[in-house]
Amino acid sequence: MIDEVIDISCEIAQLKKEIFLSPCRKREYVFLREIVANILCIRFRLSTILVGKGINRDHSTITALLKSYNVDYRYDKEFKSLSDRIWDEVRKNIKSENMHECKIGIIKEDNGYQTVTWKELIEKKKEEKGKPLEEYADLRYNVGLERFTFCPICGKEIDWKQLKEEAKNWQDK
Repeated sequence: MIDEVIDISCEIAQLKKEIFLSPCRKREYVFLREIVANILCIRFRLSTILVGKGINRDHSTITALLKSYNVDYRYDKEFKSLSDRIWDEVRKNIKSENMHECKIGIIKEDNGYQTVTWKELIEKKKEEKGKPLEEYADLRYNVGLERFTFCPICGKEIDWKQLKEEAKNWQDK
């Protein structure tokens, strides 16, 4: 899986795998290592030690890359765009039971509060009648969902506009 993610990432970024795995410190290769580390450690939940061995780095370097990723993802539009394109392609080509689903918010349950993914929210709404699913994705409505701006696990920004469109499509079925 590690090699597949590296291959996909290098292809999309149009960078050479040999240089990616080398000690090269050019900005574009460091950025790509941040993205690969994030996908493997956060989304696929592999250990920093395993990922480090896969990309010829120490586990502490992987930890540093993960910290840098969150800052770069939030403030660098080109980095964010590249990261999202790589993640979309990886998600299409690699399936894993460890793959991370972003948490979108906190909802009140009978037994307390619970963080939920979009899929979990859809399942809950199927079971109960109440507010339309579209209102949960529309920031103008107060529906008992404390919405996140960023996933607390991976730091990816939650795209509420996209979720609202999915809700419309889901309700049309």
